[in-house]
Amino acid sequence: MAIDMSQFYQVFFEESAEHLAEMESLLLGLDVGAPEDEDLNAIFRAAHSIKGSSGTFGFTDLTAVTHVLETLLDRLRKHEIGLRPEMVDAFLEAGDLLKLLLAAHQGGEAVSAEAQEAICEKLRQLSRDEGAEAVAAVVPETVVVPAESGVDGGWEIEFVPTPASLAVPETLENFLEDLGRQGRLEVLSRSSGPVPSLWQLRLYGQVARESLADSLDFVAETDAWRLSPLAAPAAAADEAFGLFDDAPGAPQDETAYGFFDDAPGLAPAAPAAMAEEGDGYGFFDPLPEPVAAEDALAPIPAVAEEGEGYGFFAPLPDPAAAPAAVAEEGDGYGFFEPLPANAGAAAGVAEPPVLEEGEGYGFFVPLPQAGTMPAVSEPAPAPLASPPAAPAVAPTSVAAAAPAPLAPAAEARVESRPKAPPVAAGDSSIRVGVEKVDQLINLVGELVITQAMLLATAQEMQEAAPERLLNGLTQLERNSRDLQEAVMSIRMLPISFVFSRFPRVVRDLSGKLGKQVELKMSGETTELDKGLIEKITDPLTHLIRNSLDHGIESPEKRVAAGKPPGGTITLKAAHQGGNIVIEVGDDGAGLNRQKILAKAREKGLAASDQMSDQDVWALIFEPGFSTADQVTDVSGRGVGMDVVRRNIQALGGRIEIESMTGIGTRMTVRLPLTLAILDGMSVAVGEEIYIIPLSYVVESLQPKPSDIKTVSNQGRVIQVRGEYLPVVVLHEVFAAEPKVREFHQGIMVVLNADGAKAALFVDGLVGQHQVVIKSLEQNYRKVQGVSGATIMGDGRVALILDTSALVAMAKGQATDGAA
Repeated sequence: MAIDMSQFYQVFFEESAEHLAEMESLLLGLDVGAPEDEDLNAIFRAAHSIKGSSGTFGFTDLTAVTHVLETLLDRLRKHEIGLRPEMVDAFLEAGDLLKLLLAAHQGGEAVSAEAQEAICEKLRQLSRDEGAEAVAAVVPETVVVPAESGVDGGWEIEFVPTPASLAVPETLENFLEDLGRQGRLEVLSRSSGPVPSLWQLRLYGQVARESLADSLDFVAETDAWRLSPLAAPAAAADEAFGLFDDAPGAPQDETAYGFFDDAPGLAPAAPAAMAEEGDGYGFFDPLPEPVAAEDALAPIPAVAEEGEGYGFFAPLPDPAAAPAAVAEEGDGYGFFEPLPANAGAAAGVAEPPVLEEGEGYGFFVPLPQAGTMPAVSEPAPAPLASPPAAPAVAPTSVAAAAPAPLAPAAEARVESRPKAPPVAAGDSSIRVGVEKVDQLINLVGELVITQAMLLATAQEMQEAAPERLLNGLTQLERNSRDLQEAVMSIRMLPISFVFSRFPRVVRDLSGKLGKQVELKMSGETTELDKGLIEKITDPLTHLIRNSLDHGIESPEKRVAAGKPPGGTITLKAAHQGGNIVIEVGDDGAGLNRQKILAKAREKGLAASDQMSDQDVWALIFEPGFSTADQVTDVSGRGVGMDVVRRNIQALGGRIEIESMTGIGTRMTVRLPLTLAILDGMSVAVGEEIYIIPLSYVVESLQPKPSDIKTVSNQGRVIQVRGEYLPVVVLHEVFAAEPKVREFHQGIMVVLNADGAKAALFVDGLVGQHQVVIKSLEQNYRKVQGVSGATIMGDGRVALILDTSALVAMAKGQATDGAA
């Protein structure tokens, strides 16, 4: 039955995106003059993984590009050619193309073949520039690849493909082509059906074991393949797919992968006889002689000899044969002791036999001698049925071509390759769809709301509620909060998912602008909600580009100002209270106050020389505002910073600017840790309850009548600590019926949004709560001043206020009144 591979597409897309991100990060960190071998190998493995996976899913365009890419990378890591800056540029361009191809396959679109061929040709040209042959298309060629020290002639390769590899023929064909590029390949036996069976190959040439191991890991499990040097087939036969340890008397290869202890006492004569036949000490059938390539794909003969064992093991002896004959064939092939002649006779219990060294080869306790077998009540197990024989195919010969010899350093890396440690079960992870996580979070949120309602009901009952009930509800509240925090942590991701793309942005843009810029990042492990991760990327990208274009000066201007020619952009992230704070700073020229004021007056904005620096810097967030002298494809149109502020405000955050002329500029973005829960202050207006995000609250106070002033019979302001703040009357905004109308009888809540302050007039304060945010936009239109809703403990719905919109509303009223 064919496997529907489409169910695995999303996993492939996600894993490929991760490989590309890793590849880009490593490329940007390469020292072109002296690249680290480990980095080159990691970049190659990332490209090789994408190639193998794309071939499995039939994405031939991805396979073609990664083939050319990995071939050049392979030559680099083997030190056949040297790394040059233009190669890094080409690799990054190839990575961009692969991203486009992945996005195209996800969206059912297509990328022009010309773009693909242009990148491939650029990579081939880089190879030709080195004086080497061009990287060819994905076809077998004659290659002689240098080998691991001590291996001459090639390898015998035996493996059992995984079911997933068999389900998609392209996977194994790509594997054979990969081997064909490393040496002269002969396919001795292969299967074409869905049932995994033994494949036997011979690869002639000097080929490093590490290279073959990397290829085999894509088509077979680690313990289901074996490599035997052709120069000494007997010495390598003991690998036995990593299933059994060395039997004494056999040449030691230390390649049994530690599955079983050594089996002592094996007679040396039998292994010697087997070694002559090359049959792997009774573990494998002899390899058939190679035949011509044209016969390799002949129809598979239906062979079903009893006891053939799918080609894994030598034939079982005739059941009628005497046990002695089995011993002559190698003592049960090294697995079992021969059965005694009267093993079936039952008798009384006797002294247990003393084990002689080597009996059972370390696998089983020897059977008791005749006459000592205790009687048992259980029936004897039925004999095993003989398995069907594996299909076999005649060998095929694949020719291949030869790169330059491997450098000694590369050879040493192969020899000293450490065995990968096993991954602990606690370190494993699973991929879960975001919609499932969101559903779980919503259910936990409902649980928290239900718990709050129960607790509120019990508290209203007062003495009627038993103390045990109240204690239980209090414990339920703690457990619900712990559960909510644990579930919320599932959506938390390190902000490195965003930061990792900025080295590429800085590298490309600084080169385009002719500036020398270094990016310094810190706090990459700071965690943020996945929804915020996805939405903060564009605003941060614009801030980085803005610092590069407007902040950092050209090398000539920096030197003239007494600065080093290269500038620095810093990107930091850290937790502060219930928020995450992200800083984007530069050591450039800083903001020009007079230039900003002049541009503001030119655009008709309210601007005066008495404005504070914070108010002047805030002008750059006005729509259409730009101080650039000329429009470029980077900046100058004035459509960036206002969008940045709107997007950050939509996330419940705010942005602040600090700048000093000649020293630099720092922009600070403050965001909530998550979009699902909120720490808020609840206030009352009449019978309604509203929630103010706590991060915007500066203070609350009850004003005196003399503190309130009216400006031109329109706007009202309140004097707070020597500063006049515009007033927003909440019951007027939402047309609610208040219990308090006089300012001195109610409460003023001072708010701060993006450096702008305002006072919000309400009837009174209710308390501080952590609430679950519910979106209203799915069922209601957007209402100015409202960002969402929540359900209170008493079951009432409370609106969550959009603080930034209310502050902007207050500023507009004050401006209109002043006019």
